[in-house]
Amino acid sequence: MYTCYFYQGKDRGGLQYRYMAYEMLGKLQVNLEASFHDPKTTDSTANTKYQRALSRTLWGIYCFESITALSYLQPSMVQAPTIPRRFMSGYNIDPEIIGYTSTDEEPQLSEHILNAMCDLSDWLYPAMTGDITNESNLRARLLQEMRCWRNSMFPFPSARASGTPGMCYLSQYSDLVALRLLLLPLNSNPLMDDSGATDTLCLQHCARILERSELYWELCTSGNRSVMCILPLYHAAAVALTQMEEYRHQAYDLCERACLLMEEHVEGYPIALYLLRALEVIAKDMGLPLSSAALRTFRKSSLVVCGTTDVPVAIVIPVSVGMIKLSPMEGRPGASQMGIKVEDLVSKRLT
Repeated sequence: MYTCYFYQGKDRGGLQYRYMAYEMLGKLQVNLEASFHDPKTTDSTANTKYQRALSRTLWGIYCFESITALSYLQPSMVQAPTIPRRFMSGYNIDPEIIGYTSTDEEPQLSEHILNAMCDLSDWLYPAMTGDITNESNLRARLLQEMRCWRNSMFPFPSARASGTPGMCYLSQYSDLVALRLLLLPLNSNPLMDDSGATDTLCLQHCARILERSELYWELCTSGNRSVMCILPLYHAAAVALTQMEEYRHQAYDLCERACLLMEEHVEGYPIALYLLRALEVIAKDMGLPLSSAALRTFRKSSLVVCGTTDVPVAIVIPVSVGMIKLSPMEGRPGASQMGIKVEDLVSKRLT
């Protein structure tokens, strides 16, 4: 139910279902995890199937909530399960199958992707809880671990070499996690390392998100796309907006590509209308000159969004309050160290 509301651009109304689901999970999880370690039958085959199904379910929920919470720049409401990732049991993953073409390899690949998503969610959690904001050495170590992980996960030189929808989204998620490690909190000192300053690294991650997003939309038919494919696009656009003054040409290109891709698929994903409108507000309040293509894209979203009296979107855009020229927002519900709520940005332009 929550995903349906999110898809329609009304995620605020669907949050109640998200909260209820995790409240129920909290009541069940202890007993479920206990049943994993204490099987009720002597049938070893049945036990193995049960453990694999339970492991896949609980770890899958954890990953889904980690991605969902990222939409609000909040920590996951679900902590990592205590049971092992038994869904990987019996698999010896060969990196060469990542670029598979045979449907026979698809089940193995999907579990490989879920396992990788679990790794990323484990890296994301301390960033979103604030456990690393004052630990630059820890942040640098986590980023280095991620780079090594990514090099082994994506051994191919081009995006198309690992061109499956699942691998495209996995790549985008890894770049989103890296962005959070680099940028949280938004007003902290830049994290420097051997690869360069934070802003340069952020644009590199944004560029990779756009490359994989374009391939994802090309490979995946409309009926098979996840609404969460919008998440990497608006994050990349927002981060690029904040870098326009110093890295104008590269940042313009990235922001425009992200916005055009969202605009292309507005019919299928109404949530994109509000996100585009929020990005337009940020660009104007920062005094950024926009290209004619970007203006056309924003104008379409403005015409639709301005016809409503309510903004049912609780998503948070990762832009620091101090970077835009809105009226003082400290203490307002939409303002935080993490970013600004879409509803707070858009509602200021509805009157």
